[in-house]
Formats: sequence, C-alpha cells, structure tokens
Amino acid sequence: MKSLETYLLRRVSFPVRIEKPPLTDLFNVVVIPCHDEAGILDTLNSLTACYPRKYPVEVIIVINTSEKDPDDAANRNRKTYQEVLQWAENIKTDRLSFFPLLAEDLPAKISGVGLARKIGMDEAVRRFIRCRRPDGIITSLDADTLVDSDYLLTIEKYFSEKPETEGVSIYFEHPLHGTQFPEMVYKGITLYELHLRYFLFALRRINYPFAYHTVGSAFAVRAEAYARQGGMNTRQGGEDFYFLQKIIKYGHYADLTATRVIPSPRPGTKVPFGTGPEIRKFLTGEKTDFFTYAPEAFADLSDFFSQIIDIYRKKIPPETFFLRLPFSIREFLGEKLFVRKINEVLGNVASERTFMKRFYHWFDMFRVIKYLNESHKSLFIKQPVAAAAAKLLFKAGVVPLPDTPKALLQLYRNTEKKQGETGSYN
Repeated sequence: MKSLETYLLRRVSFPVRIEKPPLTDLFNVVVIPCHDEAGILDTLNSLTACYPRKYPVEVIIVINTSEKDPDDAANRNRKTYQEVLQWAENIKTDRLSFFPLLAEDLPAKISGVGLARKIGMDEAVRRFIRCRRPDGIITSLDADTLVDSDYLLTIEKYFSEKPETEGVSIYFEHPLHGTQFPEMVYKGITLYELHLRYFLFALRRINYPFAYHTVGSAFAVRAEAYARQGGMNTRQGGEDFYFLQKIIKYGHYADLTATRVIPSPRPGTKVPFGTGPEIRKFLTGEKTDFFTYAPEAFADLSDFFSQIIDIYRKKIPPETFFLRLPFSIREFLGEKLFVRKINEVLGNVASERTFMKRFYHWFDMFRVIKYLNESHKSLFIKQPVAAAAAKLLFKAGVVPLPDTPKALLQLYRNTEKKQGETGSYN
C-alpha cells in the first residue's frame, strides 16, 4: 500500500476525479482513453456482455481534449461524454460500474494517448488505495476495441490463481475481413499483424527473455507494479511499449491467451506510428506490401545470446570474446562499448544467473530494435513479411507451409496461443 501512496504523492498532479467510493472488494479497473471516438458505446456494450464475475469491476473512460484541438473536436468529445453518462445511468450490470471522465484543455506538449491512459490509470491507483487493494488489477483497453464475453472473467481468474504475476499481455486478433472497411485495410492489417507475430516468434525462438506483445489495448498490470515502475508515461505514441518494457524487465510477466481482444484495423493519424498510420499507408496506396526484418538478423542475435555466458563460465576476456561475435553485432556495438559494458556487468555479479540477468537488462528490447534497424541500413535487406514469416517457419520445421499471408497469420496465431497455454516458446 505504501508504494501506491508514495506514487500518488510524487507522480500524480491531477485532482481526484471520482468521488463515489469503490466497493471494498474491487478487483479490476479497466481504463479506456477516448479522443473524438464515435464508436465508444460499442466497446462499452462489449464489456457489459461479459460473463459475471466474483469481484467488482470499474471502467474509467478518459474522454480527453488537448488545448490545441479544434472546437468541433472538443464539442464532439463533450457530446460523447454526455452520451456515455446517459448510457451508464441506464445500464444495469452486476457489479460493473462505468465512470466517464471529461479531461479538457490538456497541455498540448504532452496531450495524447499516453497522458489519457495515465489520467485513468492514476485514478485507478486512487480507487485501490481507497479500498486498500494494492494487488488490484489495472487493465488497458482502447475505445475502438471489442472483447470476448469471457474477457473480464478470464482476467480475474488468471490473476487470482497466479498471485505472483505482475502483468500480462492479453491475446488479440484484428478482424481480417468484413464490410466496414475497404479491402486494402484488411490486406494491410493481415500483413501488419503477421509482422508483429513474426517478430515475437523470431525472438522467442532464440530465447530472448523480454519477448512479449506491447499493444495498448491488450495488457493488464497490478496496481503495485504500475506504481513501482513510475506509472504510465505521457508519450503521444508508443506509450504502451515504453511502459511495458519497464514492467517486463523485472519479471513476473506472462501471456494471457485464454481470452481475446479485438482491436479495430482502421487507418488513423492520432499517433505518429503503430497500427493506424501503417494501415493508412495501405489505404492511400503508399504501401502495397509490408517489409520486415530478415531472419538472418535474428540468427546473428541467436549466435550472440547463446555464447555470451561463456564470458562468465569460461572466464573469456571480453576483448577476446568480441572477435567471436557475428559481424553485424560487432558493427552495431563496437569493441569499446562492448568491453566497457560487459566489464560493468562482470563487476556486479556473483553467479551465472545474475550475469545473464544484468546482460539482458543492458541488451534490452530497445537495444534489440536499434540493432535490427541499424543492421538493415547496410548489412541486411528487409523482406516481404509473408516471405520472411514462411522462411522462419520452415527453419522451425513446419511443413507444408501455408501459401497465403492470411493462412500464415492463422498458423502464427495458433502457435502463439499454444505457447501461452503451455508456457513453452521452443
């Protein structure tokens, strides 16, 4: 409880927004950022259709407007706020409460989805302090997203049965066909999701310990873990990735694949990168395919990671070990940086386990992505995602291979769900 109270004192500058006291056995608070969204009631109705649970759930909808937003967007947000208020008053649900919050004129410099999530999640911390529940769950969802009917029950059951777990990435599937969007949108989202799953599968094949999806509409963390890692950031894009990396690196993180989140495949411009901007490129004709990292780049990472323990186990000097590394790794790191960092690691460990832990805290997901991007500027060539995904499956012994991107994606989905169920990634 103290960590939550300390967090509020040091990291929260917004006033209390929900005066109504929570039920004493409140278990889960779902936070939904909402900016100029016409379909928010579809998301809320999806939650009301969920199976009954043992413990209460609150849903906080942060309807947010920046000081730089035009008047018509602000007016639509106010209309949405009133619609959600009226909707919530008319909905009778079993221990499921909805709290729309109108956050207007937010500072332009930091306004966006990160700040909106932070406002809602910080309010969730206050709710759990009031009912003295530091192990309560804060679940992140989006305003254009649907969920399966067992969504809330599965989250409750998972965290209840696994008290050591501090956070989870929740399984998701984008719609791959329909009449709501043009066909190019569905083609684009198929390739983009295939890229996300290929990237994850490639890292898990080489036993990278921090390989999890970081999708803003599909994760949940304990309030205590949220507070301990400094809460949500206020980035205007990628806030989910940056926040979850802090949670994932300190362990007790997992996949929850027994339910499903269904994010929208719609194109968008609200964030600088991610699903919306990528799909917009397909819609405008800027893209007709999606290019991803070459499997060979992951193979070099595999060589690096599989050998690194020899420095500790066999007492190999870092300068000597550096010469054994694949060329792409040597080019990326440089000898001086590698030797300095490895010596720092060696100077603070007393076992193989702590050596590997400190090594991966240095070579974290940020560094992995930087390596992949740098190495593809001169050494590797990005490949069409379907070709790269098929090649990786073939290396993993999967035959015969599917012959369409959609079929490849389905195979990756099935593999990921099976991995989540068994906890085995090899």
